[in-house]
Amino acid sequence: MHGLQEKRSGALNGSVEVYDCCDTLQVSDYSKFDMASFDEAHKKAVHDKQFPLDLENAFRMGARLGSGGNR
Repeated sequence: MHGLQEKRSGALNGSVEVYDCCDTLQVSDYSKFDMASFDEAHKKAVHDKQFPLDLENAFRMGARLGSGGNR
């Protein structure tokens, strides 16, 4: 668990889990922003492949946490 989240978890009733999403798509049109250090085609390709998986995993995590289930 990450530092600040770990400190705050004591105030919650139940378990706390973290699901990291990396290499995310920050904006829908990179040409509107000064973001030359990002490869828009790469970001979109990763998003198209990974986002549905992350969404499903986050949904399952929420359902499990909401039901009081463990990993």
